[in-house]
Amino acid sequence: MSAMSRITNIAIVAWDKSFIDKFAAFTLPCLLSDQNLPALTKQRPVRLLIYTDRASYHYFRNICRPLEQYADCYFHIFDETIVDGETIEKSVTGLSGSAIKHEIDRRIQFHAIDKSLVSGDQETLFIINQDLFISNGSLSYAQARMDAGADAVLIPLLRLSLEASIELPEQIANSGPGGLSAWRLCDRFPQILHPVSQSFFVNSPEFCTYPTAIFWPADQFGWLARAFFPYTLALRPRADCRRFDSTIDYDYALNLTATSGRAVIPENSNQAIVLKVTTEDYLRAAQTTCTLSKNRLAHFVLAETNRAHRKFLKQPFRIFRSPDENEDHPVWKAVEAQSLEHVDEMYRFLEVLKEKLPKDSPETQDILTSHFGDLSHYLSPMRRAIPRGDPC
Repeated sequence: MSAMSRITNIAIVAWDKSFIDKFAAFTLPCLLSDQNLPALTKQRPVRLLIYTDRASYHYFRNICRPLEQYADCYFHIFDETIVDGETIEKSVTGLSGSAIKHEIDRRIQFHAIDKSLVSGDQETLFIINQDLFISNGSLSYAQARMDAGADAVLIPLLRLSLEASIELPEQIANSGPGGLSAWRLCDRFPQILHPVSQSFFVNSPEFCTYPTAIFWPADQFGWLARAFFPYTLALRPRADCRRFDSTIDYDYALNLTATSGRAVIPENSNQAIVLKVTTEDYLRAAQTTCTLSKNRLAHFVLAETNRAHRKFLKQPFRIFRSPDENEDHPVWKAVEAQSLEHVDEMYRFLEVLKEKLPKDSPETQDILTSHFGDLSHYLSPMRRAIPRGDPC
């Protein structure tokens, strides 16, 4: 199926000097690498939707000037950009801490979705936060998959430690138009990863209690990932699917692809990889446990996911740590089979767990409906009485 996009929209958001500087050091040069924005603009019209607050406008606009040679830039200021009847700035009144960022991100995504739908349902939308490392070619890969009929392209997400990646901006700046090779970065895993992301690896001495993805070692070749909550890099909004309750990673892509099944995860990191750059202070309170166990993982899956997330888990993502990825080596097939059996075993245990839970508890019934019911009943974080953020 071909669904050639009329226009590619790229939503970019950053505000406050420290975050804009992070965008300038990491994300901007990645966007400008030759197989990302420059390649897209040779294929089709590209529209950059750039969001910031009034205090940051002039500083951010100056940082973004290199983008203007490739695409039209449309700046949207929080205190004058209206989404669902109120400005983005007003929508966060009364919020504090990370809830402000989560709601701003949600509102700018709503606005970008609406802009992408003005001409119909055939426009691509990329979501670019201010703290991303995006490998060269990731945007071209995602756009090609969208043009071939995907409704969303998602990537298992890891966070880089800002402190452990202190030399990375200089390496990116000196890497030339081709950008920094994904394998050069991945070869330094897990040492340069944020401590929480290090706890996503099955052989980690302390495993995260809230893993967005799980990573299995593939000998010296790299790692195999399966994701519950992959990062939504690109999507094709539809008029009948314009809003979502939680962050875009949690449920918008699931709802968007629920009927089509066209949610694509790349086969490997050479095709595309996206990493968030995060200070180690962030998520310091995230919980870890001694080891990964079937029981603990099943409880997480039951309480935090919907059965629809399983279609993400079925798509393995290989992370190569050298230019010679040895993709035909039998270790890859072995790890794919081992990891899938791990997942399937956990879901079999989930059915046993379901029968053991008390039937007369309203809280238990809510959890069971959230997981086993359709997506309209999924208790994603912002649908809960006490919303929780994404700790990992």
